[in-house]
Amino acid sequence: MRLKRYNITISLGFGVILFHFINIAFTGGDDPFIALDHFEKGGLIEAAYKQAQGQGRFYLILTWFLSEFSYYFGFEWASFIKIISTLALFSAYFILIARLFGKKFSIFNSLIVLLFFDWWGGDFNIIHNSPLWYSSGTTFLIISFIVFIKELEKSSENYIKSIIFFGIAILFYEIFLLYVIIYPLAYLIYFKLPLNYQSALTLIKKFKYLFILVIIYLTAYLSFRFYFPSLYEGNENFYFWDPLNSLFTIIRLSVMGIGFKYWDSFSLWIIIKSIVFSLFISISAIHFLSKHSETLINNHYSKSLNFKILGLFICVIIPNILFGFSLKYHTWYGPYVGSSISALALIPIITYCINKIYIQSTNFRYLFFMLFLVISSGIYMNFFYKFQGFKQDKIKLENLETLLNETKFDNNIVPKICTDKNFLSSESYYIYSYLEKYFSYTTNKKVNFIYIDSKPKKTNYEENLCNFEIKSNNANEVYFITF
Repeated sequence: MRLKRYNITISLGFGVILFHFINIAFTGGDDPFIALDHFEKGGLIEAAYKQAQGQGRFYLILTWFLSEFSYYFGFEWASFIKIISTLALFSAYFILIARLFGKKFSIFNSLIVLLFFDWWGGDFNIIHNSPLWYSSGTTFLIISFIVFIKELEKSSENYIKSIIFFGIAILFYEIFLLYVIIYPLAYLIYFKLPLNYQSALTLIKKFKYLFILVIIYLTAYLSFRFYFPSLYEGNENFYFWDPLNSLFTIIRLSVMGIGFKYWDSFSLWIIIKSIVFSLFISISAIHFLSKHSETLINNHYSKSLNFKILGLFICVIIPNILFGFSLKYHTWYGPYVGSSISALALIPIITYCINKIYIQSTNFRYLFFMLFLVISSGIYMNFFYKFQGFKQDKIKLENLETLLNETKFDNNIVPKICTDKNFLSSESYYIYSYLEKYFSYTTNKKVNFIYIDSKPKKTNYEENLCNFEIKSNNANEVYFITF
């Protein structure tokens, strides 16, 4: 019963977070482009295939199709998919941590996840960006690890089930291929095998299907890349000429996921809501630690504990190795996809360190409480403000679509619609280049969108503008929108 109350707390915490996923619009920089791509490329499958050709990635035929499909039936459908995929991801993650360290550790780790929930911040993350792509691939990778642990404990002859799920995971993202090192390494250490010729033969025999899978994947990937060279800057070429910056990029993307993008834009309501929510989770975390710190990792799960922590450190670095040798990410400052995946491996390490420090001195409970409250409140101010913006974007897009449908334009002139640059919640959307496409497909009217740094000075004709009332100056068909 004691542990059950914390499960209720965790469920309520995730419930509050996922409630903000309801009725939201685009949540990432590429989402508008993905949602509209099939309109001009002959349908979902054709658009996915052309995108795969353009990036030299054969697996995009699947992932791009799924991401397009997520928005195919509208924003509500996409919101529902994001909620389900997020639940699936964190459910699998909870089970994996429990398998590695025990249920109590997994509960406390989940409380830390709630405190640092938007660690993966930014516009590109596995939680709410490109639905059914990053989150699904990560979920299948985690399931592969869960199944592998079970097979490892049973001394399986062939690790077929875990290999199958790993094969599905790499169909979603090529960076997951680097995790192939985890399986033979875990086997080697779990059975305490010496690193010699005989153990190498054992690994080849045990994981022959895994190695065959990797060979088949690389053959398919490189063959497709040969016929369709990548035109995408992120994976066009490897860049080895600045090793120190490559190392810095790998470390930066691995451990610097938190970003306070909207720190100067919070309303009083968001500040109060964030502090109250953070206070609720922080008290629960400290209370759990005070009751269970000594038994957070029992003797059964302490076997090879140092190896497990080392394995997590490896898992933190792995997702960002390829990013480190791409010139694009040397100048990309902010959390990216790899930061999200790294956070899932880094948070259990933080959980472990907090527990170790607390055992040494319970006086640290006050320091931990203040750190939890301050950092978590800041993170949630960003999170709540960001998702409030996503909800407003949905309202704006839908109302503007209705208004454009009701407005009659001169057939001989393509009207220009002006709005300030904060019309939508994030400048990183590249949204203004997509708005014209979006409304041309949804309203069958060709319009040009332009944005200006500040709101236009009101003339006598425009001084009575209401929210989403389009007014023309009748001179050159320029329209102004306010919200």
